[in-house]
Amino acid sequence: MSYSNPGGYGGPPQGPSTPGYGPQQPAPGQAGPAGPAGPAGPAKGMPFYFNIGVVVLGVLNFFLGFLPYISGATASFAGESVSVNSAANFFMTTGLVSTSLLLAAALVAGLGMLPKQDTHDSVVASLSLVGFISLLFQLVSLPGEANTGLGLIIVLITSFIQAALAVTALLFAADIIKLPAPKPPQYGYYGQGGYGQPQPSPSPPSQPQQPYYGAAPAPGSYPPPPPSQPPQW
Repeated sequence: MSYSNPGGYGGPPQGPSTPGYGPQQPAPGQAGPAGPAGPAGPAKGMPFYFNIGVVVLGVLNFFLGFLPYISGATASFAGESVSVNSAANFFMTTGLVSTSLLLAAALVAGLGMLPKQDTHDSVVASLSLVGFISLLFQLVSLPGEANTGLGLIIVLITSFIQAALAVTALLFAADIIKLPAPKPPQYGYYGQGGYGQPQPSPSPPSQPQQPYYGAAPAPGSYPPPPPSQPPQW
């Protein structure tokens, strides 16, 4: 007499509730397993922060043009030196060209930091350098009778800083200047065998093993018997 087993001997019962082997599909309304996170956005490097400095200084240099470019002049009338206290700002002299170049560099750097826009670090560095060099030559070529204004000195310093930031950002973008690579973290070790490894315990000094009760003595464990002497009559 034989018995039939629809699921096979020892097999799981067949039915709609029995899950199959392999990856399971999530049921409707049930959240599936979380997938790997997407790649993070590009990190803002050193040129980004240098360009921020270029933007700030370029706008500042342009508005510093309201300061006096020359504070006055000294003229000679009838053999006497007469000081003229008339001051002129950048917008009344050729200093307007230099401050306009510095502002143009700031605008190009600011537009390059917008999303989906190309950065023009070489253009920013060129405009900043030309603006600073032109101010430097204007300072040198001032007539001897003119007194250098406070605004010209301040803008000359700030334009130098702007040009230095723009050139440094260009060198970083061109991989001429690179930051040192970060060192990997150093993990300490527990003892000499590494963290979590058991340390070998010192073995006790070896002792002669004593035979247990009922066992045959090992050869050489007892002293030999004394030699037999002949009986004396």
